[in-house]
Amino acid sequence: MSFSTGYNTENGYAARWTNVTASDGEVSIESAWDPDQGSGNRNTQGYAMAAIKLEESPDERSALCTIPLQMIWEDDGRIVRREPYDFHSDRCDGLRCALSAGSDISPACFNEAECQRDCEGRCLSIADMQALCR
Repeated sequence: MSFSTGYNTENGYAARWTNVTASDGEVSIESAWDPDQGSGNRNTQGYAMAAIKLEESPDERSALCTIPLQMIWEDDGRIVRREPYDFHSDRCDGLRCALSAGSDISPACFNEAECQRDCEGRCLSIADMQALCR
């Protein structure tokens, strides 16, 4: 990828890469002059890279691996039963709803279409969560 750091906006020029993976866990970034970028009659005018910020953003679902979760049963919007919940002992081979409290999980096991319809898109794949919360 190549871009000109001489392209100035109010916040400077930012490049963002997401979902960067490496089999050995290492990523390298090289800053070098690109003869196809820049300005002037020989494309030699530009600026060196002034700063770089590297940030690893965890999967937002990973927070669910570290907080006590509860499976709740409701009747007419009232909680009638609550039990501790753990993804590893879950036998649902589909999806469950992450309820509005954030640490509450629905007892119903859904397929994709049901979960999107009944859980307002707050769906958790049990297989994904089991792998994430090892």
